[in-house]
Formats: sequence, structure tokens, C-alpha cells
Amino acid sequence: MTRRPFPAALRRAIVARATDGSGHIHCERCGVRCDADYEIDHIIAEALLSDVDKKRPLVLADGQLLCKTACHRKIKTPKDVARMAKLKRIMAKPPLTKIANGPRPIARRYGQA
Repeated sequence: MTRRPFPAALRRAIVARATDGSGHIHCERCGVRCDADYEIDHIIAEALLSDVDKKRPLVLADGQLLCKTACHRKIKTPKDVARMAKLKRIMAKPPLTKIANGPRPIARRYGQA
């Protein structure tokens, strides 16, 4: 799975959004100053997007500027990895089907028969 890179103009717009009035760049998650030590990150990991979403062009709302060590590598990436693993487990399960002789027991219990 390859990630779509942000175009240069979009990267500049994200950096401009994270820059304060005195020209300092701040992490959009924690607010700490990170003038040179930052990464432009996809808010929703590309692996979690549907094929339809991957075909549309990236926009400013798809990206965020994060400090490298604190927010991106220690908080955001582990959460994304966990979400991707959960998605793989869900996709590996067979689809739910009705039992041949009627609704599932859980459906009967909650009146969904």
C-alpha cells in the first residue's frame, strides 16, 4: 500500500495554516513549536480509506502538521497501526448470514426477527 503524497502547493498551505504570526511553525495536535522537526500527515490513514476515497484528489482538510517525535511517531502512528490491524481482522471474517431455519438467536432476543 503506497500513500498518496501531498502536492507541494498543499504542503505549503498546511505549513502556512500551522504558522503563527511571528513565523513559527506549531504542531496542529499539541501546539508545541516545531520549526524544522515536523511531518505532514494524513488525518485518516490511506490504508483505512475506501477505493473511492483514494481516487479523489487530496484537499487541505486531509492533512495536518504534526511534530515528528511526540505526536506523529508516539501517538498517531500506533493508533493507525491498531486501526489497520482491526480492519484486517474484520475483513477476514466471513459475512454474516441468516441461519437457514430462521433469524439468529440474538436477533430473536431483541425482537429483530
